[in-house]
Amino acid sequence: MIKVLVIVPYEELLTLYQDTIAGVEEPRVHFTTSFLYGTDTRALEKVSDYDIIVVRGMTGRAIKRQYPELTVIDIKMDAFDVSSALLEVRETYPDIKKIGLILPSSSICSAAMLSKLSNIDISMAEVSDEDEMDSTIEKMKAEGSEAFIGGLTLKRICQRKNYKYVHIKTGQSAIETSISEALNAARILDRERKRLALMQSLVDNTPDSILI
Repeated sequence: MIKVLVIVPYEELLTLYQDTIAGVEEPRVHFTTSFLYGTDTRALEKVSDYDIIVVRGMTGRAIKRQYPELTVIDIKMDAFDVSSALLEVRETYPDIKKIGLILPSSSICSAAMLSKLSNIDISMAEVSDEDEMDSTIEKMKAEGSEAFIGGLTLKRICQRKNYKYVHIKTGQSAIETSISEALNAARILDRERKRLALMQSLVDNTPDSILI
């Protein structure tokens, strides 16, 4: 049995993932869903009980650092998700002139293109942990950003500081892609385990055998 842990970054996403997983027909793969955000080492300890982790953003990078032996599938944030958040900013804060956009990777989209399409000045940064997120928000604030776009960690920090923000939400396509990638990884891992078990059985039952 291959055990897959799906870590959702916000509670509203839990039902969407559970509905998608309900349609999976793979008896040798068991999915567990969990709500967790952030990079706290103690909170991440339970992931070591699983074979494959499906996760988004900074939490995923923290797991890769702490448990490099695990297979980690990223819940990818794409340009459509960012564009949807930008549209929400324009609708929620119509007088905003400059936005701070903080992403897990600067390759997701082009700040220059988004600025051109929205007619809003957009400053973009890439961060790797919660401390860096806090300082980056403050730097952008000092440089004139009036509202912020980013993941759940950005949302929590902006709520605490009473800053304007929009949380980037994960789309259905990203959910389906991450589950598909997890299933592919699980099948590969299952085949490898069967092969190793067969080899071990041959060694145990064939005295003085040499496997090439």
